[in-house]
Amino acid sequence: MTRDERVRLVLVGCLALLVMGGVVGFAWHARAQHADDDLTAPGVVAPVVPTVRPPVDRDVVEAGCEVDAERPPAVAFDLPGDALDFGELKQNVVVEREVTVRNTGRGVLCVRDVETGCGCVKAEWLGANRVAPGAAGRVKIKVDTNGREGVQEKSVRLFTNDPKRRVAEFKVRSEIRLGIVVGATMGSGGPILYFGQHAPGTSATASVRLRSPLDEPEWKVTSVESLQPDAATRTTFRWSLRAVEPNDSRSRCYDLEVVHPGRPDVGAFYESIRIRTTHPERGVIDLQTQLYVQQKFYTGPVRATFGFVRRDGKVPAKTVYVMAAEAGTDFVVKGATLEGEGFVADPPRRVKEGWAVDVRYDGRPRDLGRVTATLVVSVDDAEVPELRVPLEATVTGG
Repeated sequence: MTRDERVRLVLVGCLALLVMGGVVGFAWHARAQHADDDLTAPGVVAPVVPTVRPPVDRDVVEAGCEVDAERPPAVAFDLPGDALDFGELKQNVVVEREVTVRNTGRGVLCVRDVETGCGCVKAEWLGANRVAPGAAGRVKIKVDTNGREGVQEKSVRLFTNDPKRRVAEFKVRSEIRLGIVVGATMGSGGPILYFGQHAPGTSATASVRLRSPLDEPEWKVTSVESLQPDAATRTTFRWSLRAVEPNDSRSRCYDLEVVHPGRPDVGAFYESIRIRTTHPERGVIDLQTQLYVQQKFYTGPVRATFGFVRRDGKVPAKTVYVMAAEAGTDFVVKGATLEGEGFVADPPRRVKEGWAVDVRYDGRPRDLGRVTATLVVSVDDAEVPELRVPLEATVTGG
């Protein structure tokens, strides 16, 4: 390399360093200009615009959140007794409130995350997650009363850098009792009127409790109707309303009993119903219904698979249960036989579920591959004289 080439190389390197230095300097300048953009200043409350943040690692200490033992932050809630009480609420409403969170310490308070223990209560930190000494931030609390009844108490936890309250917690309380409150089997979408499991063509009954305060006007149910759009598959329900003694002296209670006529086919059937009332504020109550129709007698499992078995090995038995669709039905399993080879079956025995048959792979020498057979269970019933359960195992070497 000539002397001129070396000089050019040095000049290019210096130029690159100057450009890089300018970029870094601009970045440090911008950081200095906006260092306090996410820090709530003393005497002001954090902005109420929600900030969307990625998932937080609660064990990681962010820059600027280090705690000086001589000047620690301290978290405090503007609440009486660390509890936010929404009071009495109606069912199927969403209500919101904000809680002020103050930094009464001498260092910067960092709120790393907010957590609730129930989907019916949601919490969201508003604005900057760093609060200066003497300043305050806000957490928004949302309560969803859909499918809830009675007294509710849930926790809201703030994960902070307060050395004395790493997890600062307060309670959220409410009582869902105003208007008509529906109590039923709870599912993911709210109350579900569950008719249970029944044989084809068998009617089924389910009830739902309707409760309202005594100091509200009296009301009654006027109809229970299916919301099934197809008239050909729409169920006609029968119903009756019965007054019952309430558990508390402030309420009136009714049990609404609904009768499903049953279905001829096997399967799980879901249908929306509409309950109409004369209540001035809740004239319509929509519920989901579920009916599970099983054949008169059935087995569990419907197929017994033993997986891979050694050609000369023993395999644990599998139990095939024989059950009745209608609870409490007394029936007799007369015997259990096998069609095919490779398996043995013990005599049927009574169990709390109904009857049971233990089936085993026989372990006899045979070629590798699949082995199939059918367990035939004889039932003392003219409508369902037998049940058939496929059996399968795959023989491997050994």
